[in-house]
Amino acid sequence: MAKLREDLEVDDYYKECIDLEPLAINEELARYVGDLAYWSEKAAQANRALLQAEWAEEKVHAQLYLLHKEGRDGKKPTEAAVEAAIALDAAYQAAHEGVLAAQYEHDFLRGRFDTLRKKGEMLSQIAQQLRAEMGGDRRIMEREHARRVGRDGF
Repeated sequence: MAKLREDLEVDDYYKECIDLEPLAINEELARYVGDLAYWSEKAAQANRALLQAEWAEEKVHAQLYLLHKEGRDGKKPTEAAVEAAIALDAAYQAAHEGVLAAQYEHDFLRGRFDTLRKKGEMLSQIAQQLRAEMGGDRRIMEREHARRVGRDGF
């Protein structure tokens, strides 16, 4: 049950990461870099797990191939028979399940990371729009600066 709670906390964090408040653009921009770094690391971890699972599957396949290619009773089996024996082997099936699970996690986290990158594009568009609306109006920029200084205390 602890895993479920952890998953829910991560989902809540993800929701906070992708929520966008256009009126708080400075806060959104400041937070974006950290969010991107966090989800980038998660995506990289999932990619590494996928590569490790694929490598493990390849090793199991190679070991089983060597085991089954000799055949029994001195008769050499066909390639199709060897591949069928490998596919039916419990060790290979377990390794393949590991690849499927890692692929799911990789795709899931890649989707989250891509969504966050889209948020970055939206933030850029909003910032450009705000700059255009300000049109270099010094009073607006000074008021925004004073608001930030008052809030942040420096």
